Amino acid sequence: MANVSIDPLLQPIKIGDLELKNRILMSPVVRQVQDDGVPSEKLIRYFRERAEGGVAVSYVGSMLIDHPGNEDAFGPGRGSAPDLHDEAARAGWKKVVDAVHEAGGLIFPQLLHIGAQKAVTHPDNVAYVPSPTWGPTDRATGNSPESVKKLSERPFHELSESEVMDVVEAFATAARRSKEIGFDGIALHGAHGYLLDGFLSGDTNLRTDRWGGDHVGRTAFVVEVLKAIRREVGPGMPISFRFSQWRPCDYDGHLAKTPKELEEILAPIVDAGCDIIEASTRFFTEQAFENEEGNFPYWTRKITGKPTVMCGGTAVHREKYDLATTPPKTVNNMDEVMRRYENGEFDLLAVGRALVNDPNWLVRARNVEDFLPFDGRKLNPAYVGD
Repeated sequence: MANVSIDPLLQPIKIGDLELKNRILMSPVVRQVQDDGVPSEKLIRYFRERAEGGVAVSYVGSMLIDHPGNEDAFGPGRGSAPDLHDEAARAGWKKVVDAVHEAGGLIFPQLLHIGAQKAVTHPDNVAYVPSPTWGPTDRATGNSPESVKKLSERPFHELSESEVMDVVEAFATAARRSKEIGFDGIALHGAHGYLLDGFLSGDTNLRTDRWGGDHVGRTAFVVEVLKAIRREVGPGMPISFRFSQWRPCDYDGHLAKTPKELEEILAPIVDAGCDIIEASTRFFTEQAFENEEGNFPYWTRKITGKPTVMCGGTAVHREKYDLATTPPKTVNNMDEVMRRYENGEFDLLAVGRALVNDPNWLVRARNVEDFLPFDGRKLNPAYVGD
């Protein structure tokens, strides 16, 4: 048991027009909705309980933007992930937002286009991508070999210039709807092999037009999306951007090979209106670059000076190459978390599986109590409470 105080993480922080009561976020772990796209009463309670447990901001994982490429994104039917496509869904999410606010919390939707990670629910389920390729298929991955084969051999549709702008507009529309509902900020998923990450990666963006090129040129799509969102939500509403070195299809991949490359990638993204940067890692203890001390959040914060989120392995542990469906072990690594916070490596801590497992995880961490053993049932996206 790591007997360490987390009081420094319980201090408030102001970002844009928003004041967070502490520095603990609930990571955007996707939870399913009903088949009609409407959040269930259980899902409303799920988010309310985590706000009651003290989380400052809850992220709604994988809020799908309204675009043909997101049809059957995680599986057949609409219920596999949340969306804001119609009045009924928006009214349902308004109930979630209100419940979180009543419990003293804030809430952001994580806007997503699935891109190449789209589920292969049937042979013609086309993935909309920057270039018609899955990328390397011979690297360490979180997918089974059978899944990699299906995903890499499925039909791809390369987005045309006009179609790229259609996606930008779909992100803007989702942001506008989110603000109208009462969400407190916007989170943008630019990591883990989804569409925005597909444009950032040299393995999957082979374009020679204005959306491709070198590592700086490949930021153009993300920049355009951020600018469009900013126009919709105004100057004071925080926008959070998640990115990663790795992808589920390539655990050993590197978006940036050096700190210099990382600086050149992040500069236009920050300039486009990003307020918070989520530097996603599988394990927060891993170095970002060979022969360079410091994890991904450390380098992100050092380069940008922006409020930076550390995530990946807080209070849980699993082996590097375990599949995503493998339940992790509960551990208490808050001593290492706090050492890194006090060393100035991050500003905000995103906790995913530990909070899915226990809505009162933050209460236990604050009181230096034992964490609950991990219940593997809760890895299922359909799980929203007993």
